[in-house]
Amino acid sequence: MLDQKARVQVTIPSLFQSPTISDFINLVTKITEQQNPQPTYVSKTSVLPYQRAKLTRTQQQFWLFWRIKPDNCYYNVPMAIEIHGMVNKDALSQSLQCLVERYDALRIVCYEQDEGCLRVRVRETNVNNEDHDVSHLSYVSRLTINIELAENLLKLAVENDCTLYTLVLTIFKCVLSVFSHNSTDIVIDTIISTRSQPYVTGLFGPMINTLALRTRLPDTPETTFIDVFNTVKQTLSFAMENHECPFADIVNCLRQVSSDKSLLTYMPLFRVIFEMNGYDMINSEKKFSDRTTWTSFSDHSLLLPYTKSNTDFQVTDHGAAQEISMLFDINRAIFEEKTAEKLCACFVTAIYCVVKNPTCLKNDLWKEIQQTGSNIQTPLTIHECFNQQAVCDPTAEAVVYKNIRWTYADLLHRAVQIGAILQQDFNVTQHTIVGLCMKRSPDLIASMLGISVKQTDYCYSIYTSGSTGRPKGITIQHQAVVRRIRTDNQFINITPYGRTAQLTSCSFDVYILEVYGALLNGALLIIYDNNYLFQPKLLAFMFQSDKISHVYIPIPIFNMLVEHVPGAFGGMDCILFAGDRANPRLMRNVLVQSQPSPKQLVNVYGPTEITCIATCYQASIESLDKIIRHGSQVPIGIPLPSTSVYSVHHYSLDLTSDDDEGELLIGGFGVSDGYLKMPEKTALSFIPNIFENNIDHLYRTGDIVKQLRDGNISFIGWLDDQVKIAGYQLSDTDIAIIGMSARYGLLENSSEFWHTLVNRTDYCSHVSTEELKQSGFEQLLKQNPNYVYAACTMKNANCFDHVFFEISKRDATITDPQHRILLDSAYEALEDAGLVTDKYSGTIGMFAAVYRDTNADYYKLFQANPLEIFDEAREQSDISMFDPATVMRVEIGNMIDGAATFIAYKLDLNGPAMAIQTACSSSGTALHVALRSIEADSGYNYQPGMVLSKTGFCRSFDEQAAGVVGGDCAGVVVLMKAKAVKLGYTIRCLIKGHAVNNDGRKKTSCSVTSPDIQAQCMKKALTMANINNPTHEISYIEVHGPGT
Repeated sequence: MLDQKARVQVTIPSLFQSPTISDFINLVTKITEQQNPQPTYVSKTSVLPYQRAKLTRTQQQFWLFWRIKPDNCYYNVPMAIEIHGMVNKDALSQSLQCLVERYDALRIVCYEQDEGCLRVRVRETNVNNEDHDVSHLSYVSRLTINIELAENLLKLAVENDCTLYTLVLTIFKCVLSVFSHNSTDIVIDTIISTRSQPYVTGLFGPMINTLALRTRLPDTPETTFIDVFNTVKQTLSFAMENHECPFADIVNCLRQVSSDKSLLTYMPLFRVIFEMNGYDMINSEKKFSDRTTWTSFSDHSLLLPYTKSNTDFQVTDHGAAQEISMLFDINRAIFEEKTAEKLCACFVTAIYCVVKNPTCLKNDLWKEIQQTGSNIQTPLTIHECFNQQAVCDPTAEAVVYKNIRWTYADLLHRAVQIGAILQQDFNVTQHTIVGLCMKRSPDLIASMLGISVKQTDYCYSIYTSGSTGRPKGITIQHQAVVRRIRTDNQFINITPYGRTAQLTSCSFDVYILEVYGALLNGALLIIYDNNYLFQPKLLAFMFQSDKISHVYIPIPIFNMLVEHVPGAFGGMDCILFAGDRANPRLMRNVLVQSQPSPKQLVNVYGPTEITCIATCYQASIESLDKIIRHGSQVPIGIPLPSTSVYSVHHYSLDLTSDDDEGELLIGGFGVSDGYLKMPEKTALSFIPNIFENNIDHLYRTGDIVKQLRDGNISFIGWLDDQVKIAGYQLSDTDIAIIGMSARYGLLENSSEFWHTLVNRTDYCSHVSTEELKQSGFEQLLKQNPNYVYAACTMKNANCFDHVFFEISKRDATITDPQHRILLDSAYEALEDAGLVTDKYSGTIGMFAAVYRDTNADYYKLFQANPLEIFDEAREQSDISMFDPATVMRVEIGNMIDGAATFIAYKLDLNGPAMAIQTACSSSGTALHVALRSIEADSGYNYQPGMVLSKTGFCRSFDEQAAGVVGGDCAGVVVLMKAKAVKLGYTIRCLIKGHAVNNDGRKKTSCSVTSPDIQAQCMKKALTMANINNPTHEISYIEVHGPGT
């Protein structure tokens, strides 16, 4: 009326911003003053018979959908009502005729006129529109909200100054967020009327427009439902102010500035429609001229037979008096039939929670919705889901491996063949465990699908890694796997256009995310060989060339790939990683440096016992910046919709409060029934659920977690003193090498030494006979023809930075070079470990083995021959044979028993300092004593040292071996318990077993060891390492030679 009478346009949001009459008058006055010039209105133009008329955008869309599917009446008859009762047919007929006479549109017949082609270059081809049908069969579920609950909703809407539509839309977005794995960016479509201008008010027909409502839901620990509601209300208010902007124009503009392929699909920007009528379809109080009322009849919405939908998900309110009657219509090609039922149940739960407590925390509301959804089970097996995809699109590619490319039909055919052979030739029946020992290949995938099953049968029996003790067999049902793939993991969002990489071994349960995640969703699975994992540049190239959209990758491989090729994940839809603590800086590098940035970066957590995944954390640049800023670690996230988690005190099993550490218990749909043929272990790890009646049992993970205030879970560690390295769990009592330093002849560090070994390079110095003669050694060669000048002389052995170690030049000169090199190497090893002695609160010990004191021998020779060949050296070192202080310095600086004490003094090591001298086994014994010292918590750190060949070459494990080659070397390793990883130190390797013994009188001679006694020593070390079958359990051997 204001538009027509006062020529003032007032938007719906403006009405809600003016709750009182006084405010509304002020608003109208303000708008009137601002409208200059006066708005002009387009007048309605009539169309004469047989006159050509241009279609509006909405009419063009309706015409196109009708041509694609002529038998679909959705856009002409969007809803129907079935009436039961005594109806006056004549009166009804007259009423309908009156409507036909009143509205021209009901009497007009439109004819199409083909404009033809301007220039025909190819013959026109008849196209079967069925091949291009973008609509899908749908599942429909009806929901009726009773009058009492509907009134409470309306009351709540009035209290918050909004329409019922806004409130119900907010609740629906909350449910959709949960089903989208707690996504905070929700876009849905709604259909609105565009009859705001006077000239269209009385027109008959669909005066509508599409609004894409995008809401970024607030996500903080303190967020309440009211906060979410206010955010949605703001979004809707902005949309209503711009509701006349044609949706098609928005899409066209976006296509010009964005390359997103979804803008070219049949439903750009959204896949979900939410419609709610703002009026009653039937007014039960209205009286007619014959004094009858609608209360004389019964009516209900009629489901029309065209059960096809152009969207993935549509919710429609058909209105029925004071009740709210809604239809949940979902795409059958994507969702299961139970999903519609689950959506209805979760929607009702959300409404009850909001009505009961509108200020409830968002996280609490999300948990209630998740719990409701987890109670509805999925009836399908993996095979049934795969068959659906194979029937839907049999020619689509299913598996690619090297030059092998199988379609879904090929894979299904191969699986059926394998299943027939298993049943006919091997009599495989239900509950028979079929072992698969195959490399990754399409045949392995077909074998997995070739075993006929029921939903309650076990999908697989897989063993834990055994890193915590004895490996344990886990059996998981088919319905649990299907649940994980098709219901719980909406955040992965694999579509038939997806391309998933298979990187992990099928010996680990995460393979189900790769294999079944792709095949149960119609996507393509691309199999990679294991060697790709250790070639980051090649792997990154393959990701890009194969256009991988989804990948699951262990965290160690993820870290290595990001460090070498940060942009390897560019353009991907989802990246899942797990198996270790995530590095927030590397995760941020992926989001920042990848072009375009991946849509989903998810840190997941889950033991084998609960079907792969229990929780997940979706990272963003903002959340990672916050984690880095506070120095905290990346959380393992929130539980999946069908999973319940509890943090409890280890002994009492009482729930912990927020920010308190406790043991993590996991319950829900994916929890295994227990360990295979291990009832005792099962009873310890799988316990009855004492918290909820609808969940049978809980799994005790043995993991320590902390429940954060924002609802996320932070992983702390393991109850059984375990640390984890590269996905393997290790005990805190294990001992690791965390730093090292090595100088071998001309090689100055361990990297050069390793490179020399790999390339089989000889690094000893060799001088020919002619060179020896030229150097004045001709007489020596005549006296000793067996003399071979070959040795590993240490490079820069006399170089020493005495200023750095705060040693005077004089003291450094008279100190044994071995001590100096050992001091230098010890410092380098500590530096390599990242260990600063003056800041470390623990104890550091020194266990050293050095060769005889050659410098002391030199000094005694100097005393005996002061006037001979050592005059020059005496002058340079300023040594006096008559100075008692000098004699004392020489003794201290050259005692082999004092080397460890000397280094401990200079490096401020506060643990035990011991010199180990056991002849040729000194360095090995030093290692053994150091390990024993660490086991007794008395310190860590150890030192090795050095041995002749007839030919001048050392040929280890060679039939031409003729001895060793003497040389100079220094080696230092830094030892610490495996808890070093918790302190930030890098673990180079673990020492699982060690032993030391002596031959006694059982050796051939004093200097020749007994093979039998050495074997006994090795067996003792193997026993300590819990290695029962060395042939199969040890794949690589390095031998430590004698004389060191």
